[in-house]
Amino acid sequence: MPDAELHALRQQLKALERRNSELEAQLALSQNLDDGLYRFLFDTMDEDFCIIEFFDGPHGPLSDYVHIMANDSGKQLHFEQESSQGMSQAH
Repeated sequence: MPDAELHALRQQLKALERRNSELEAQLALSQNLDDGLYRFLFDTMDEDFCIIEFFDGPHGPLSDYVHIMANDSGKQLHFEQESSQGMSQAH
């Protein structure tokens, strides 16, 4: 291969590597914005929402659970339920 063609191919490769880096940076920024947007929606929605994980408990397989994640409405609902259960058990 002539030196001129080899040089041209190397220049094209460098240009493509730069463009690839730019696109990767754009993708990373876009994903961060999407994550932030969904986190904002999750945290500000009026409906309670939580993710729970079931596990084997004292009443058999998958009879107990733990909260993995909850939005503010879900946390408030869970707190109110625990408070009311605690008060009813105390009386």
